[in-house]
Amino acid sequence: MDCSATVNRGPTLILGSVEDENGTTEFLGKRKNKNEDIILEPDTEVKVSLTGYRFDGIEAVGFTTYSHCDKVLYISKKDFVSHNENLVVIKYTFEPTTFSYKICIKQTPLKSYNDKSKGSLNAQDNSSELYKIMSNQKYYDVILISSDEIEIPSHCCILAKYSKIFEKIIDESSESPVKINVENYNAEIIEAALNFLYDKSDAIDGKEIEIFRFAIEYDIDDILNSWCSFFEKFVDPSNVCDYIQIAYSNNFEELKKKCLKFLIEKKKEIDSSNVADLPKNILSDLLTAL
Repeated sequence: MDCSATVNRGPTLILGSVEDENGTTEFLGKRKNKNEDIILEPDTEVKVSLTGYRFDGIEAVGFTTYSHCDKVLYISKKDFVSHNENLVVIKYTFEPTTFSYKICIKQTPLKSYNDKSKGSLNAQDNSSELYKIMSNQKYYDVILISSDEIEIPSHCCILAKYSKIFEKIIDESSESPVKINVENYNAEIIEAALNFLYDKSDAIDGKEIEIFRFAIEYDIDDILNSWCSFFEKFVDPSNVCDYIQIAYSNNFEELKKKCLKFLIEKKKEIDSSNVADLPKNILSDLLTAL
């Protein structure tokens, strides 16, 4: 069999997991039938060892060094190959009845924002093709370092396209990859903002205020314009006082008007103490608008 052939998706088959003190988990699998494949989820480092006898009766062994897998990895009895070609293909063909394999999944020592427990930010189900292409971290050439010291890979061409501030930092840097400290925002906010730019429109849900501030600080018009367009979706009685202060601090005239209108229409639902704490110029405009 040609080991470089396309591997078709099959049912998940991972049996017998053991974790050692170093955080390395070994998965030992035995195939139930020839049509089954192993499917490993993205965002892992993978090492695969394959062993068995070739059709001429000579024992053959194949293995990889640890390689990062940022797409779903399929492993079949005749080969293993990742969709993004980030992992090498074992160049052996095995006699099926003697074939066995061992898969080691190792936590990467470098903190990276790829943990699925963080929520839906990294989920690629139902995402656009543009998102899938732009969020692929292969060949990254810039690293954003968050306030919680997490490194987030990205691409200079993308950051420069959307932000003149990022473009200036990149132009003035001699590092490769470029490293940018984003001191005022954690990894979740940065990743959400990037994913929104990558055409994942729901990435900022639940994080609107911090994303908006991030867009202001780094002059990202695409986020600012989109945010103002969907103001009604994001605003509620608990956050309108925050938004109106942002609007006044940055002279967003359209946003000022929308916030003032919301304060008037929803005044019975808004905490009066929050309104009383607003700056005098905002209160003055609010009284004028009543």
